[in-house]
This record gives sequence, structure tokens and C-alpha cells, in this order.
Amino acid sequence: MEIYEKILYKSSEISKTLGLGESTGRVYSVLTLSEKPLTQNDIVEKTQNSISLISNSLNNLETMGLLEIRKESGKKIYSINNSQCGYINLFKMNFHNKFKEVINLIKEIPHKNSHIKNFLEKNKKIDKFIDLLDKVMQINDKTKIKKLEKYIQELSKNN
Repeated sequence: MEIYEKILYKSSEISKTLGLGESTGRVYSVLTLSEKPLTQNDIVEKTQNSISLISNSLNNLETMGLLEIRKESGKKIYSINNSQCGYINLFKMNFHNKFKEVINLIKEIPHKNSHIKNFLEKNKKIDKFIDLLDKVMQINDKTKIKKLEKYIQELSKNN
């Protein structure tokens, strides 16, 4: 299996795990790997999926704000919205946000044992981590990124 196919396969697995369906992951990867924007028919050709499956996948990605869409000669042309951090958004919007519903229910338990309290504390750390990750992904200044890497290395030494 060539590298391109491996990437599409792995992306489809991730997307399926997140509850989006395999084709959404394949479409996202095809657009990410493409050197130019693609039409829906281009994507159908590259993924070997049906046009209706590709249409649903494009709608999913558009709803999540992960696509840039423009019209050219009456056809929609799709590309990745590079201002978004794709897989992080997919994780947040599908897995993490759904899991938060369970967390909120757990918080309603009147008498929490030590396991529940520990679980809720760890979840707070995960929430903070995801918020920080969002902020880090917005950093474009290489000097700031280097400083952040140094700081994280220092923190990990102290633990």
C-alpha cells in the first residue's frame, strides 16, 4: 500500500472513531494533501467513494468550519481552511463535546466517592489542555513556539 493510501486509510479510521464516518476522514485528507483546491468530482475520483457520500462528508466538514469553498465556472471548489486546526477541531466537536455531556451528568451525582472526584479533577486538566492546545495552534511566531517548547521541557523535568 503506497503512502497516500495509508494516509487515507488511517484518516478514515480516525474519523470513524470520532463518529464522523470513514469518508469524512478520507475527504479531509485528500483536501489536505492536494496542492490545489478540488471539485466534488475530483474528490470522488481520488477517494473512490460515491458522490452522495462525498457530498455528506463535505457538508460535515463545512459545518465544522474546516473548509474554504468558492465558486469557479459555476462549480464549487473545496480546500482546507488553514486557519482551523482540523483534527483538533474534529476531536473537540465530536468526541470531547459529547463526553462533556457525560461529565455534566456525573457532576450531578450528590455523593461523589474518591474515584469520581479524582475523575472529575483529571477531566478539568484535560479541558485546560485542550484550551491550551487551541491557543498553541494559533501561534505563528517561531520564537514564541521555541520559548514554549523550552518551558514545557522545564516543566516536565520538575515532575
